[in-house]
Amino acid sequence: MQFTLTCRDEDGTVTEKRFDSVYLDNVVGNIGDFLRGCGFYFDELEVTNDSIDESPFVQFLSETEEEVPQTN
Repeated sequence: MQFTLTCRDEDGTVTEKRFDSVYLDNVVGNIGDFLRGCGFYFDELEVTNDSIDESPFVQFLSETEEEVPQTN
């Protein structure tokens, strides 16, 4: 998969990061680097393989067929 991340600051500065990866750990690491380069500060971003306790209050984002753009 190819990724292109772009940030445009208020002063017009553009920060861009492009990378290829098929591994989630690598994608998260690159996104963390990009965010730090854009001025965001955080301890760490990490991927965990813990299971999620499903509760009626947890909502996941999903697309319905109507929301998916058609590419004919």
